Order: sequence, then structure tokens, then C-alpha cells
Amino acid sequence: MAFFNLMGTSSQNDTKDKKTEIPPVIQAARPKTLLEGRGKIKGAKLRVVTTKLCYSVNNTAVANTANVTAIPLEPASTTSWSNWAAVYEEVKVHSAEFHFNVEVTGSGAVPTGTNLQFALSYNPINSIAQTSTAATMESSQAKMYSYDSQTSTTVGAGGFGGAIAASRTGLFDFKMKVPAGGQARSSAASTTFSGEWSNTNDGADIYGWITPYIPAPGANNQTTIYGVLVMNCSFRSRY
Repeated sequence: MAFFNLMGTSSQNDTKDKKTEIPPVIQAARPKTLLEGRGKIKGAKLRVVTTKLCYSVNNTAVANTANVTAIPLEPASTTSWSNWAAVYEEVKVHSAEFHFNVEVTGSGAVPTGTNLQFALSYNPINSIAQTSTAATMESSQAKMYSYDSQTSTTVGAGGFGGAIAASRTGLFDFKMKVPAGGQARSSAASTTFSGEWSNTNDGADIYGWITPYIPAPGANNQTTIYGVLVMNCSFRSRY
């Protein structure tokens, strides 16, 4: 019985050696492909860098109307865009911060009550204007603010000039995150992106909008929103 076990083991080893052994001469002569060896492809490589792109905002509403002008997350609107676009092929916006204040000017009565409350929201798909502070707050990314009319400077009978809406630090802040995961665009022909890389040659691609609602400040008054939009971006290129 021991004799047959020994023979069987020898036969299995011989078969295994014949299947796996490659003569050294053949190994030396075989050309290595890009996928062989360590499993790395040499050549094209994605280079990714991160940076901040910023631009100023100055939106004034018509007298006694709500300020609802949407603010786009548009990298090409920034002052340094041309420098980045000349070097890199694609861009993606990950998040943004909007630092701002609101100024009320005019000769009408000082705003009171709910006219001192306003809100901002982030819409990743479109720039549809908000209709009220409450509606703005229904967004998944929204924030409500209030300013004190007592900071206004009286100008004439019942009038004022320059009630500055500001937080304790002097500016309001609104932070937003662009949805990740490559969500679909609003339409096939759209330049609105959400979680996707866009080509720097496009020049007008947008990663959503800040949609404010600042109530009408009363007769003979108007509101202006001043600020700087800071976008946290990545650029990449193949070289």
C-alpha cells in the first residue's frame, strides 16, 4: 500500500512541474506588456490639484421688490480662471462658501418685522427664484438670517440711508456642498453639473446656484447683496 501512495505522489508532482515550469531562456525572451509585472500602466496619468476660486457679487433689486437674483457657482466667472483653464483639462466644484452682507438704501420707512428676515438656499439643478423666506428654508441646504434696523441712519422724515445687515463678525456666511456621485444634469444639453467633472474648454459650466430671498424693504427702498463667493475646486489633466 505504501508503494502505490509513493508512486501516486511522484506522478502528481511531475504533472505540476510540467504545467508551471517555464525555461529561463523563454522567460528572458518574452517581451513584457504594460499590464504585466507590477500591474501598473506607464504613460498617461491623471494629475489632480485642489484650489479655491473666488469672485465678487453685487446684486441690487428694483425698489420695493424682493431680491431674488440667483448667484451661480461658475468657475469661469473668477479672475484666475483663465490661468487654470490654460493648464488643466477638467474641473469640479466640491463645495462653496458665500461671505456677504445686505444693504438697504432709500428714502422710505425703516423695515420692520419679517422684512428684517431673509434666507439663502443652494439649488444644484436650476436657478428658479424663491417666493418667500419660508419657501427658501424648505431646501435641504438653506439658512435664515436677520438684521437689525436700529443700525440705520435716519435721513429726513421717516427715511433712512444704509441699514447694513450683518452678523456679529461683520459678515454673514452661507456654506454649501455640491452633491457627489455624478448626478444627472438637468437636461442633455445643459451646462449645469452636479458631482461631475466638466471640461475647462466649456467656459460656462455651473455647479448650482445660491437662491436668495430678501423681502421687499418698503416703498422707496431697495436692497443690495454684497459678497464674495469662494468655491473649493479640483483640476485635473492627463500628461
